[in-house]
Amino acid sequence: ARQLSKAMLHSVALLLTAVLVAGIAPEFRWAQRKDKIFLTFDIQSATEPKFVIEDDGHFAIQAKGYSHDEREQAETYELDLTFLKPVNSSDSNCTVGARDIQCTIMKKVRAPYWKRLLQTKTKLPTMTIDWSKWLDEEKDGVRWNDQADRPWEWWKHQDEEEE
Repeated sequence: ARQLSKAMLHSVALLLTAVLVAGIAPEFRWAQRKDKIFLTFDIQSATEPKFVIEDDGHFAIQAKGYSHDEREQAETYELDLTFLKPVNSSDSNCTVGARDIQCTIMKKVRAPYWKRLLQTKTKLPTMTIDWSKWLDEEKDGVRWNDQADRPWEWWKHQDEEEE
């Protein structure tokens, strides 16, 4: 039997950044802002929720609940992710609701939008974009006039005061 070096083991671990542990991988949606990530897990009537949020970008969720409107038997859902970049675990939180679990993960640094959510370039089959929370990067942090499709400040005169 061949022994793997520590570096090789680390490389293999990085490739497995989003691994189904023992339960069913929950369907989830995500969106982002310059300072945070929004995650919504489709687990209804969730019980026994457990969350792990670490500064290095590791995130894990486990909960018992139902998918969509299937009410016959509660299933155990588990998912383990590694975000593309580090996060601020102390300011991040998750809230369990009747229809889903919502997490707000604070980015370590307020910066331009990430190219993708996870370190791995492979998209998970249970992951989709949360279009209800999506915001174009150019509109993030800007008061936007949707009718003119421009920032509100575009029409202000030089002599007008800032709010």
